[in-house]
Amino acid sequence: MGKWDALVKGALLHDIGKVVYRANQGTDAHSKRGAAFIEPYFSDMGLKQSITHCLKYHHGKELSAAQLKNDDYAYIVYEADNIAAAVDRRDLDEGESTATQKFDKELPLQSIFRVFGGKTSTQPLQYYLRGIDVSGHFNYPESDKTIRASSDKYKALYDVLVQNFQQQPIDNMSVNELLRIYEDTVSYMPSSTVTDQANDISLYMHSKITAAVAHSMVHYFEEQEIADYKKYCYQNSKKFRNMPAFRLISGDISGIQNFIYTIPSKGALKSLRGRSFYLEILMEQIVDELLDALQLTRANLIYNGGGHFYILSPNTTKTSTAIETMEKSINEWFLTVFGTKLYLAIGSATATADELIQSQRTLFRKVSQSIGEAKSKRYSEQHLTDLFNPNSTYNTVLHGERECSICHTSTATLSPYG
Repeated sequence: MGKWDALVKGALLHDIGKVVYRANQGTDAHSKRGAAFIEPYFSDMGLKQSITHCLKYHHGKELSAAQLKNDDYAYIVYEADNIAAAVDRRDLDEGESTATQKFDKELPLQSIFRVFGGKTSTQPLQYYLRGIDVSGHFNYPESDKTIRASSDKYKALYDVLVQNFQQQPIDNMSVNELLRIYEDTVSYMPSSTVTDQANDISLYMHSKITAAVAHSMVHYFEEQEIADYKKYCYQNSKKFRNMPAFRLISGDISGIQNFIYTIPSKGALKSLRGRSFYLEILMEQIVDELLDALQLTRANLIYNGGGHFYILSPNTTKTSTAIETMEKSINEWFLTVFGTKLYLAIGSATATADELIQSQRTLFRKVSQSIGEAKSKRYSEQHLTDLFNPNSTYNTVLHGERECSICHTSTATLSPYG
């Protein structure tokens, strides 16, 4: 189990009480329903308390009366939840409607493309409430206004969560396993069912981002020698939100098009599919290795596809070192195996919590500029010296005696298949 797995699991599950509430199970506010729901599924009582605190007290109203220790993870989850939601916490929980703000727990998840190009659709597409079923048809959003997320459908997904937790206690699961279970069950549930707001953010995505923010925060706090989470996350969060605690990392592989389309005419379609699949698996491996080096989980992976990825990480010395080491290691491997055909550029930009909330476009622009700078300085002086040395290991890929008929690569390590 990782050093801060309890925090990450607590952040990931902090809103599971919404599933319980919408399935008409349990009583009380959704924060307390969630804690009561997961309590039976632990083997370690210490971890049980640490994680359930994150569920019980992730709202200011409950947190103010909880009398927790100053280093309780609940303070971090409280602030991470607010940052992820990008709004101030409301005074009422879901289900406690007022004259000015009402909830409808049967509202379905709307398509994120309801707002596109600065325009908002008056007839947003909506998803049927279900889990991710890889054997069934894809759950495309539809314009049917009669779609409702009934309590029976929530109860069916609630039962799936129960079955998974009965098979494996929450504290014995890895974060990535819990993340997969959560993705399978709550991806088509709206995070909020407020009637006067958009319902286009899924409960899974909100919970995942909350976990990513919380994990980044605790890494940053450790390097800054901050142990009083109550002070920085609850009593004086304004000060924390102006601290450069986060780093958005992006990676981009150059040379993909040439790599994929360097194929023989015979069996071209199979070769295209095979090479595309190879690059997809390669990117997954690179991302996993980088996350391991950063001591983060896949909750911090924002996007990965098309030879490009984004990771939300803490702004620490360890992060900078891991990025530099990883970029050097991968590109040396690329040079040895593929020559100059493929290159991984990694860029990053620091951000405060306020910038994550208010200046996302500027942040992504800074990261893109960082990627561009990395691509303009692809190789170090030593790499260039070795590339122009005919006896270096990098130039073995240029030798034509043992060229592969499929990928047209020739390397000293190439060997017959089978």
